[in-house]
Amino acid sequence: MSADRLIQEEFLQRLASFRPSDRNRFKRAFASEKETASAEHAIQRFVEGWENGSWVETYALERIGKWLAVNAPSEPLQRIDSWARHRQTKARKALRTGIREGKSLEERDRSLLMTQ
Repeated sequence: MSADRLIQEEFLQRLASFRPSDRNRFKRAFASEKETASAEHAIQRFVEGWENGSWVETYALERIGKWLAVNAPSEPLQRIDSWARHRQTKARKALRTGIREGKSLEERDRSLLMTQ
């Protein structure tokens, strides 16, 4: 398995729980050109996993989207949002809803997500 694929697998596991330590790992990945693409691909694979399931955990996807809107750099966020718009599924809609809500948060609420 390639190094990129191993990193993606790590991120996939972290997305499932998305605890503060998991979110910190994503922050570090987005600060690294080398790991940004792996983080983006893992998010896409995570959403695709929900697309292929019999039900969708919309709350988890919205929560991830909201966190991304506040914490991810603009370029990766735009790529993730564009990817999510490409197909209209419940899972992608939930991610986009979270991104939209995260972008519209007031500064006080944004700062709470930045510390998590």
